[in-house]
Amino acid sequence: RNQRPSKDTTMWILVIVMLSAVAGIDRTTVLEKYDTYEECRDAQAHVSAGMVKAYPDDHTFTIECRQKPPQV
Repeated sequence: RNQRPSKDTTMWILVIVMLSAVAGIDRTTVLEKYDTYEECRDAQAHVSAGMVKAYPDDHTFTIECRQKPPQV
């Protein structure tokens, strides 16, 4: 899912994606916004490591960087 940056994109978002449906919780939640893929990737690594440490047996989510579509 992670895409390499393109020249015309100016925004990346870090999201948590719930792999199982949970009543009352959105499957995808934006955690933060970044100007570059590299910033997002670094934050993704940091957040992912913290989540694995805090919840070692929980495999119901992923932390991802996604390219935000340009605003028209």
